[in-house]
Amino acid sequence: MKLDLATGAVETVFPRPRETRQLPFFSDVAGHIDVSADGRRTLITVKPGRSFEIDIATGRPLWSYVSNFDISPYLKLQGINAKTSRATQKLWGVYYVSDEQLRGVGLTP
Repeated sequence: MKLDLATGAVETVFPRPRETRQLPFFSDVAGHIDVSADGRRTLITVKPGRSFEIDIATGRPLWSYVSNFDISPYLKLQGINAKTSRATQKLWGVYYVSDEQLRGVGLTP
């Protein structure tokens, strides 16, 4: 949702009315929104381990990520015989990082 504090106008940015590929898009326990420095994009994290980067003007997803991975090496190492070998990690947020922040941890942009 985009809210204009001056007028009170509300606009659904994502998902758009006929956009169903990314649904369900809901989190009842956690979620995070980080707006880019230029205000043109936003990173959104929802349960259970899904993140998106959205173009705010169009509502178009620029990319998405699902935190789902193979845990079979761990299960084998532990001698665990499980019905499934995949796990979804809950994500509590994804964030934009500035060049200064990258340099601060020894990485260069």
